[in-house]
This record gives sequence, structure tokens and C-alpha cells, in this order.
Amino acid sequence: MLKTVLKTSLTRRRIIHGVVFDMDGTLITSAIDFSEMRRRAGLSPSDADILTALQRLDPKAKVAAMRAVHEVELEALTKMVLKEGVVEICQELDNFGIPRALLTRNMKESVDHFHVHQFRLPPFYPALCRETFPEHKPSPEPLRHIAALWGVDAAELAMVGDSPRDDVVAGNRAGAVTVLLRDPDTEWRPLDPEQTPHFTVSGLTEALEVLRRECVLVPPRERKGSAQCSLAGA
Repeated sequence: MLKTVLKTSLTRRRIIHGVVFDMDGTLITSAIDFSEMRRRAGLSPSDADILTALQRLDPKAKVAAMRAVHEVELEALTKMVLKEGVVEICQELDNFGIPRALLTRNMKESVDHFHVHQFRLPPFYPALCRETFPEHKPSPEPLRHIAALWGVDAAELAMVGDSPRDDVVAGNRAGAVTVLLRDPDTEWRPLDPEQTPHFTVSGLTEALEVLRRECVLVPPRERKGSAQCSLAGA
């Protein structure tokens, strides 16, 4: 198991009123072949951010490339598998009134498939994807939008994901607490300060343990009151 890594700037226990999860690689095992996606879309292997690269194409080429991206994502649906700890962390958040959202760069069909065929609890709300919100990670705007829906500040959210470039950067730019899921067998170093999470964990079970230990999880309805129903120390 990875040793939890604390970012030096987190000097006190932060109050968290809601948790936002990435989907691919976080809630599900990602089966998307991004190399094949780039090949079919006519992109270069050096185009790390596929969605950004697509925006540079002329309209006709962009339509064809998006069709190719969609095809690869559809093929991955049949291989979608729920990751360990998803049900447990979501049930515990639900039991204590902590809202949970889903934020993905994937398509709406993938989100719908996840909710219908993989996830047996009430759906994530909101569930934002590239088709339902105009901006995508690493922009902080989706997180700010979620915070506004819940009536809290973006700094009172936790962003949980497996991508330093997308999830961690989006969370850090929004001022949220960032939790990075990493394979314990994979050596990794942040490329720049924006990609440095507050915590690094090996899975969702440890993510919940870290949030309970290092933060104070309080339902939004108690934001201006006491934290009697918080998960801290539960």
C-alpha cells in the first residue's frame, strides 16, 4: 500500500462538504485505448490532451476525429469494471449526508452506462461530462459549478482522481483538497507544482480513511452550524 503523502501547504484539517470523483481509472477500471484513439482520430502520439488537440482541427476534420473518439469509447463500455471500494466509500458518504458528484472528460453514454449497469446506489449528482458542461478538466470551472449547486465554496470540496494532469490540476486550481489514486507499483513524480496532490493513496478505501483522518467531513446543511454528524472520528 502506498504511504499517504501530505502536501506541506495543508497545515490544518480542512472542512469538506462534498466529494467529487473522476470516473475512468477512479470509479471504474479504464479500458479506453488512448493510443488507438489518437491513431483513429489522426492525432499525433505527442498530443497528450486529446480533447484540446481536437479543438485545433478544422471543422470537417474535427467531426471525423470526434466520431473516431466516440467509437473507441463505445468499444470500452463492454469492458467497464467497477473498482474496489467504490460502493463502500459512496455508501458511507451517503449515510452521513455528504454529497458526491462525478466529473469526467468521457461522453454521456459512458456515464449513463456506468449508472445503469455498474453502480447500484443512487446516481452521482451532478454527473458532468464533456457533453453536459462547456468546460472540462483541468479547468476548475466544473468544480466551481458543482460547489455552487451544493451551496458551498469550491475550497470546501475534495477532488478524487487518478490523473495528476487533469484531476489534481483542476482541484488545485479550484482550491479543493486533492486526492490522487496511484498504482503502488508505479513510480511517479509530479511534473510541476500544480500536479502535486494534497494526498496520494492506493485506492478508494484509503482515500476515505485519509479524508476522515486529515479533514472534517460535514454535510452542507450543517455548513453554518455545528458538525455533530461529521465523519471525523466516526
